[in-house]
Amino acid sequence: MRLVGPRPELERFVEMFRPQYALILRQRPGLTDPASLVYRQEVRILGPGNVEAQYVTRILPRKLELSLEYQQHRTFLSDLGIIFRTVFGLPWVPRDPSPIPRDTPPDLSTKA
Repeated sequence: MRLVGPRPELERFVEMFRPQYALILRQRPGLTDPASLVYRQEVRILGPGNVEAQYVTRILPRKLELSLEYQQHRTFLSDLGIIFRTVFGLPWVPRDPSPIPRDTPPDLSTKA
């Protein structure tokens, strides 16, 4: 396990998205990653009802995108930035300007 790398996911979710996870699972997992920073408040994003279904349809696909993007653009400096943001509770600003689902209150993307 590394400090920065894709966070391990439950096996049942990996099976749902096997093609996307094929590349992610080749990497050593980490304690933190960009998706962990973007979705630091994921519990607040999920509404009432079937939380697992909401997670699978609203959050997990974007976490996968963030993990794949991280893999493609990863550098030593980006890893240092992720560690710094994790330690100090700063948000991650991904390349894609829409990291949080549209129906999420805008303040959640910046609160730690």
